[in-house]
Order: sequence, then structure tokens, then C-alpha cells
Amino acid sequence: FVHGCIYDEALGQVPGDFGPAANMSEWAERLNAWKDEQLRDFALHPKWRVEDGKDRRGGDRLIDYGSPGGANNTSIVYHNPFNNGNPQQLSNRVEDFLAKSGIRRVFSGHQPHGESPTVVRHVRSGLL
Repeated sequence: FVHGCIYDEALGQVPGDFGPAANMSEWAERLNAWKDEQLRDFALHPKWRVEDGKDRRGGDRLIDYGSPGGANNTSIVYHNPFNNGNPQQLSNRVEDFLAKSGIRRVFSGHQPHGESPTVVRHVRSGLL
């Protein structure tokens, strides 16, 4: 399950980290470690402060990750996988990454289509 969508710019990316993850397991592990770091930062600095001329508070990068354009447009939380309301296939790069990681189904919750799911079949890999 991914809230938004997996797309080329976000593939394997973790905010503040260098280099994309090689597979889904590594990516999930690194994203979870980063999330835990952000929660610890919030526990230490829950109030707003000025840091390097910017308003900051603990965990603010996690908030940014869940916002439109967050994490320099590499967030899988807030991304619209549709084009003019129509579902699109994932890129070959994303499809290959998922297949290599043993992923056969992707469920997205960000853009519901009425009361029924939208199914996008990728004929090349069988990914849904």
C-alpha cells in the first residue's frame, strides 16, 4: 500500500539520504528509520523555533513529506497518479523496480475513483 504513488523521481528516495535504495525492502527500511528519526526530533523539539533564519520544529520534514510538493517532489505520500482523472501505467523503471522486489500488487489510497477501485494492469510484468 502506498498513499500516493510510486513514480520515477521518488523511486527509492529517502529525504536527507543520499542515493536511491536498491530494492523495496531497503527503501522501506530506510524510510521507516528516517520517520523514526523525525518522531524523535519532534519529541525533543515540539515547539517552533528559528534555525538558520527559518521557522523549524522537530519533525517538520516529516510534515513536509506529506504535503504537496514535499521532499522536493519525491514524496510517495502526496502524488497524483492520474492524468486528467484517468489512471496511468507506472513507468517501465518503476514497474521493473517493483517486479525485481517481488511486488505484484500496488494499492493506492490517495486518489479514490468513486466507490470502486481503479485497476491498472501492466501487461509486461502482470503488475496490478
